[in-house]
Amino acid sequence: RHDAKEWPCSHRCLGRAMMKEIVVGCVRWKELLDHLVKLKQKGSKRQQPGVRVLLRIGLYQLFIMDKVPAHAAVDSTVELAKRTGLKQQSGFINAVLRGYAREEEETRALIEDLQDSQPHIGWSHPEWLYKIWAKRFGAEATKALMKWNNTPAPNFARVNKLRCSVYDALKTWEEEEVLTEEVKRDWIDEKQLYSIRVPKALSELQSFQSGFFYMQDPSTLLSVQTLDPKPGLSLECQ
Repeated sequence: RHDAKEWPCSHRCLGRAMMKEIVVGCVRWKELLDHLVKLKQKGSKRQQPGVRVLLRIGLYQLFIMDKVPAHAAVDSTVELAKRTGLKQQSGFINAVLRGYAREEEETRALIEDLQDSQPHIGWSHPEWLYKIWAKRFGAEATKALMKWNNTPAPNFARVNKLRCSVYDALKTWEEEEVLTEEVKRDWIDEKQLYSIRVPKALSELQSFQSGFFYMQDPSTLLSVQTLDPKPGLSLECQ
């Protein structure tokens, strides 16, 4: 066991980012992951909660993350089982994950089929919610909605022009290896909002520490245009 405080900064940031993605991703794709687990389950006996959690973690890395090599996803999950008091179950976890790693092509085809034939499982949404949406929007529109709903939201940054110019913000972001793309909407002024991808934790960016930007979703600016407040007016919230 190693104290995270002893890790180099880049390793800590990577660890936090990956841990967050796995935790949020397993929640987001729980229906599908549990379905894959069930397919390998023998009889009616359910696995221990800890075993199911570890299988979700391994399967998420194998079929959703795409950036983790299969052998690393399997080995790290098995090792985690041993370190969390599930050493006796580690063989079962290893067998299930290695089996899916060998059947990667077939499993991806199965997932695609589920997304069409049983969308609530394939796109990992509660069945009752799928039925309500399908009745209201139609089956195809609901599939598109569930796909969008399971897509991680991008990060949007608004340049704080009280602290710096747009030029200075973009220059600093470039030096910090932050990838940027201007967000263009009818209700957003030019060079005001950017979609950003950061190489490390936001709090460790010098531009963030200096107050060069703050996080703001594009939709929040639409209300300003809609209300169109004038000097001297006051807004009351009830």
